[in-house]
Amino acid sequence: MDTIEKSNLSRQLLFRDADIGKFKSTAAKEATLRFNPEIRMEAHSSKVGSSEGSSHTPFDDDFWSAGLDVVLNALDNLDARLFIDFQCVTNKKALVDAGTMGAKGKVQVIVP
Repeated sequence: MDTIEKSNLSRQLLFRDADIGKFKSTAAKEATLRFNPEIRMEAHSSKVGSSEGSSHTPFDDDFWSAGLDVVLNALDNLDARLFIDFQCVTNKKALVDAGTMGAKGKVQVIVP
């Protein structure tokens, strides 16, 4: 899955040297909780999207109907980003999508 490499440190404000080798989602959650320990957040390290021949995903109907308020997304895989975007629109969930392309950063907020 998606773990932190040294090259990620220059592109992500949440990651530090001690995070190398950790799942990105886990390290991001830990850093976010240091900013605000009262946030309720769930980090996932599973593949995002639907896989051919696999019916099991943590991002099933139960996930989208379990009191989710907003999705914070910093995926670097286009298929995964499109999957999350589709699910958020379909399930009427707010999405904050962030990413980089080279030296440029972007944040897009989607409220269905």
